Formats: sequence, structure tokens, C-alpha cells
Amino acid sequence: HTASILEEYVSETEFLAYITNIGFVILRWSGGDVQEEWILSALHRISGFAEESRVSAGIYYLRENDKEPAPAIFTSYVGAITAYRNGEKYCICTDKILRSYLEEGQLREDLKGAFDRKEFQLYLQFYVDAHDTGRIVGGEALTRWQHPERGFLLPSGFIPIMEREGLIPQMDYYMLKKACDFLERLHRDKIEDFY
Repeated sequence: HTASILEEYVSETEFLAYITNIGFVILRWSGGDVQEEWILSALHRISGFAEESRVSAGIYYLRENDKEPAPAIFTSYVGAITAYRNGEKYCICTDKILRSYLEEGQLREDLKGAFDRKEFQLYLQFYVDAHDTGRIVGGEALTRWQHPERGFLLPSGFIPIMEREGLIPQMDYYMLKKACDFLERLHRDKIEDFY
């Protein structure tokens, strides 16, 4: 279905190929302009094949020093993934988007052993009795990642990856244990009213 639709948008001097399970690639003359009409038209027709289907496209403009097809195909693939994640029809993959994707891939790899290496730290944002005593009465448990190479990472740098990888429950239980251990230490020190 997809191939027959895409063939209608490819001239004799252009090229259409099926690239295993990642989708299709079109090598097309563009003159450097996004030709949004045909892209949106093709995607609309392809997604009409099945209810609830969502298709996205990645665009990569070939450069003068591009000699091999694989990096260009990979870069356009990253554009398609980015478009899909952002709920967009297509994305022009820039160097910045590609760098971000590759960094995320490295963080995904690093996450695999981060729990065992105890790299996730418990931080507390304290609650203070501002009306009466001014003393600390409780706290909110926060997570920070002390990455061995990148240093201190805030949640915005790793929580979205964990969500996509299905690791949030593991993180929740890991940090709950750390919070309970902290409360246990307070209890041993006769501090009973910290929440």
C-alpha cells in the first residue's frame, strides 16, 4: 500500500526504496525547499490505510561531502522518529537533532547499569514551619543522577528516556527504598515528626 502511493510521487530521475523494517526512503530533487504539499498528501493517504495509524517522515538534505547512503538514511530515520515523538507529520533532521538523539542513545545504554552502580541519588527539598518555629518539619524526595562521565544530571535529562524505556516503576521503588532508609535513620536518631 505504502509503496504504491509513494511511487506516484517519484519521477523517473528520483529513487524510491524499501529499507527493511524502518520504512521507505525517497531520494528526491528538492532544490533545498521543503515541498510540504506532497509530503503531507502522501502521509495522509498512507495513514488512511488503517484506523489509528500514524506515519511520520524524516527529511535530510544531502550535502556535498555525503558519499555513502547509510548515514543519510539514518539521519532521515532520526528525523522521522523525532517527528513521531513530537506528534508532527515530518521533521527536517538537523545536526542538533541528530546529536541529541545520539546522546539519548548513550544515556539509554548508561541507564542499564546505573541502578546497580547506585548512581541515582536522593535529594530532599525541605519543608519549613514558617508560621511558628522555623524548623525543618519534612521534605519532598527528589531524584538526581550522578553520571560517572556527565556529572550531575537533572530529571529533565533522563526521566523522558526512562518513561520511553518503561523504567519509571523501577526508579519509583528504588527512590522509595532510599527515602525509607533515610526516615529509618531519623527514627534511630529519635526524630519522629519528619514527614
